[in-house]
Amino acid sequence: MASTLLHSRSFPNPPQPHQEIKLEKPVGYVIMDFLDKLVKLMDKEFGSTTLLAKVDEIVVERAREEAEVLRDEGETEERMVTELFRVF
Repeated sequence: MASTLLHSRSFPNPPQPHQEIKLEKPVGYVIMDFLDKLVKLMDKEFGSTTLLAKVDEIVVERAREEAEVLRDEGETEERMVTELFRVF
């Protein structure tokens, strides 16, 4: 009986063959992640602006390091790294 019910139903979307899932992060993902976390921290109340300023310095330094790695590995253009440094 169960097989009769199963066959009598019409499925709107038949099952698709397995598709490959991309696990690679896009270029610059790490920098974006650092900055996203910084924005979330800035939205919270800190005990002092000095502490927030220190966190900002750490995030900016780490983002610069990551940008240099991307440049050195040929993952991004020099002008993009220069622009990032100018913004920071």
